[in-house]
Amino acid sequence: MPITKKEHGHVKNFICKMNNPVSEEVSEPRPNILYKKEEPAGSPTGGIVGVIIVVLLVVAAGIGCFWAWKHDKLPCVKRSTI
Repeated sequence: MPITKKEHGHVKNFICKMNNPVSEEVSEPRPNILYKKEEPAGSPTGGIVGVIIVVLLVVAAGIGCFWAWKHDKLPCVKRSTI
């Protein structure tokens, strides 16, 4: 009996069952090496928190650059006044 991942990948354990007119026996369950437990879908919380942190850093950098420009604190740029 060929065992393939496509047909048997969802089976967690295999057993062997023998029947004859006099008796019946069942083997101990053996783990299926092709079985993969389905992983639950990840929570999007990490991605959302990451996006919020990036947005806050960009806003903070913008505020810092504006403050430095307003107070002539930029190291290489002279503010031109018209």
